[in-house]
Amino acid sequence: FCVRLATRLRSEHVTTKLPFFVYCESSCRSILLHVLSDLMTLHEHFGQLEGLKYAWIGSACPALNTYLAVAPLLGIDVNYYCRCDGAGEPVSPANLKELHDTHRPQYQVNIHEAPDLHTALKDVNVVAINGPPWTKTSQMIRKVQIDKLAHTNWVFLHLFPRRPNEVDEEIFKGDNNLLWKSFANSKWVCAAIIDYLLTGSPLTTDAGECHLSNDVS
Repeated sequence: FCVRLATRLRSEHVTTKLPFFVYCESSCRSILLHVLSDLMTLHEHFGQLEGLKYAWIGSACPALNTYLAVAPLLGIDVNYYCRCDGAGEPVSPANLKELHDTHRPQYQVNIHEAPDLHTALKDVNVVAINGPPWTKTSQMIRKVQIDKLAHTNWVFLHLFPRRPNEVDEEIFKGDNNLLWKSFANSKWVCAAIIDYLLTGSPLTTDAGECHLSNDVS
């Protein structure tokens, strides 16, 4: 049970009576703003999203649920490696059955649970960390380990807060880390949503720069 659920349900009920749009960027099931910012950052970095291989290392959470819901629409393969804290038992994301019943047959992407860290990191382009796979027995992930297993063009993303024994400083402070760029791109995602709601037109791009439509001051 998520303590935020009751608040979110009350908020959804209230918004049905409001004369303006209310956007929920995070809930117990999804965390859309964070994932959209990551996807925008990955598209800027790689030039496309289709064909990317994405590894999720850590606990199952709303961010992973959101990635699994969106990835099939964009042609992104996902390996997820989740375990219960301390027990080392596999954890299934909340929307996994829905994914198998709908998106996977339609979009033919590979989304599967990795049995170990080695399999999760094999040939991936994106390494996303949300805490160690389990806390009592986990070992810190090191850059040399990712260099050996992942694709040569791999990048790193993270879901704060940062925890002990996740990744070494060479990863977190290195050139492969796109976390800070993703945070910076959050404002463009918000701007795009607001611009679309006010004007009905998406943000336009010009030489890689985002511009609000002329109708928004």
